[in-house]
Amino acid sequence: MRDPAFESAKQKLELEKSELVAVIAELTDDLESANIAVSLRENLMDVEGALAKLARGTYSLCERCDRRIATERLDERPSARYCSDCSADTAS
Repeated sequence: MRDPAFESAKQKLELEKSELVAVIAELTDDLESANIAVSLRENLMDVEGALAKLARGTYSLCERCDRRIATERLDERPSARYCSDCSADTAS
Protein backbone atom coordinates (compact mmCIF):
# COMPACT_ATOMS: atom_id res chain seq x y z
CA MET A 1 0.00 0.00 0.00
CA ARG A 2 1.28 3.44 -0.87
CA ASP A 3 1.99 5.96 1.83
CA PRO A 4 -0.72 8.69 1.80
CA ALA A 5 1.92 11.36 2.44
CA PHE A 6 3.79 10.24 -0.67
CA GLU A 7 0.58 10.33 -2.72
CA SER A 8 0.02 13.89 -1.51
CA ALA A 9 3.59 14.80 -2.43
CA LYS A 10 3.15 13.25 -5.87
CA GLN A 11 0.03 15.34 -6.48
CA LYS A 12 1.85 18.51 -5.39
CA LEU A 13 4.83 17.66 -7.59
CA GLU A 14 2.67 16.90 -10.65
CA LEU A 15 0.84 20.21 -10.21
CA GLU A 16 4.10 22.13 -9.75
CA LYS A 17 5.55 20.43 -12.83
CA SER A 18 2.62 21.41 -15.05
CA GLU A 19 2.71 24.99 -13.74
CA LEU A 20 6.46 25.28 -14.40
CA VAL A 21 6.13 23.89 -17.91
CA ALA A 22 3.36 26.39 -18.69
CA VAL A 23 5.31 29.40 -17.36
CA ILE A 24 8.51 28.40 -19.17
CA ALA A 25 6.57 28.09 -22.42
CA GLU A 26 5.17 31.62 -22.04
CA LEU A 27 8.47 33.41 -21.44
CA THR A 28 9.83 35.67 -24.15
CA ASP A 29 13.38 35.85 -25.49
CA ASP A 30 14.56 38.87 -23.52
CA LEU A 31 17.47 38.44 -21.08
CA GLU A 32 15.46 38.82 -17.88
CA SER A 33 12.95 36.23 -19.03
CA ALA A 34 15.79 33.94 -20.11
CA ASN A 35 17.28 34.11 -16.60
CA ILE A 36 13.88 33.34 -15.09
CA ALA A 37 13.47 30.45 -17.52
CA VAL A 38 16.82 28.97 -16.44
CA SER A 39 15.77 29.11 -12.79
CA LEU A 40 12.39 27.57 -13.60
CA ARG A 41 14.04 24.79 -15.61
CA GLU A 42 16.21 24.00 -12.59
CA ASN A 43 13.07 23.83 -10.44
CA LEU A 44 11.44 21.62 -13.08
CA MET A 45 14.42 19.24 -13.00
CA ASP A 46 14.10 19.02 -9.20
CA VAL A 47 10.38 18.25 -9.52
CA GLU A 48 10.99 15.61 -12.19
CA GLY A 49 13.75 14.11 -10.03
CA ALA A 50 11.38 13.89 -7.06
CA LEU A 51 8.75 12.20 -9.23
CA ALA A 52 11.36 9.69 -10.40
CA LYS A 53 12.38 9.03 -6.77
CA LEU A 54 8.71 8.39 -5.93
CA ALA A 55 8.53 5.86 -8.77
CA ARG A 56 11.76 4.15 -7.60
CA GLY A 57 10.73 4.11 -3.95
CA THR A 58 13.59 6.37 -2.83
CA TYR A 59 11.52 9.51 -2.22
CA SER A 60 12.26 11.22 1.12
CA LEU A 61 15.86 9.95 1.24
CA CYS A 62 18.62 12.57 1.30
CA GLU A 63 20.78 12.30 -1.84
CA ARG A 64 23.89 13.01 0.20
CA CYS A 65 23.61 10.99 3.42
CA ASP A 66 20.68 8.62 2.69
CA ARG A 67 18.84 9.66 5.88
CA ARG A 68 15.14 10.47 5.78
CA ILE A 69 14.23 14.05 4.94
CA ALA A 70 11.90 15.48 7.59
CA THR A 71 8.20 15.37 6.70
CA GLU A 72 7.90 19.07 7.51
CA ARG A 73 10.64 19.88 4.99
CA LEU A 74 8.97 17.75 2.32
CA ASP A 75 5.60 19.35 3.07
CA GLU A 76 7.15 22.77 2.48
CA ARG A 77 9.21 21.70 -0.54
CA PRO A 78 8.18 18.32 -1.97
CA SER A 79 11.14 18.36 -4.38
CA ALA A 80 13.74 18.72 -1.60
CA ARG A 81 16.82 16.65 -2.45
CA TYR A 82 18.67 16.97 0.85
CA CYS A 83 17.90 16.78 4.55
CA SER A 84 18.24 20.01 6.53
CA ASP A 85 21.77 19.20 7.69
CA CYS A 86 23.09 18.39 4.22
CA SER A 87 21.24 21.34 2.69
CA ALA A 88 22.99 23.66 5.13
CA ASP A 89 26.35 22.06 4.22
CA THR A 90 25.82 22.56 0.49
CA ALA A 91 24.77 26.21 0.98
CA SER A 92 28.02 27.18 2.68
